[in-house]
Amino acid sequence: MSTYTGFIRFANPGYPDSIEEIDVVATSADEARQRIQQELDDDYEPGGIIAHIEQRMGLFS
Repeated sequence: MSTYTGFIRFANPGYPDSIEEIDVVATSADEARQRIQQELDDDYEPGGIIAHIEQRMGLFS
């Protein structure tokens, strides 16, 4: 398991773009993208686009 950070871009006409970060724990980049998209759909206003995903660190059990 690793921690991934998704950088979400919100484009607001007439305002500078804003970037939000969403952290998730996942076993792969594909799973991370799915979890980030789900959190984006559930908790944020429409219009956010996943701009970039980074793997942050490994978690050991």
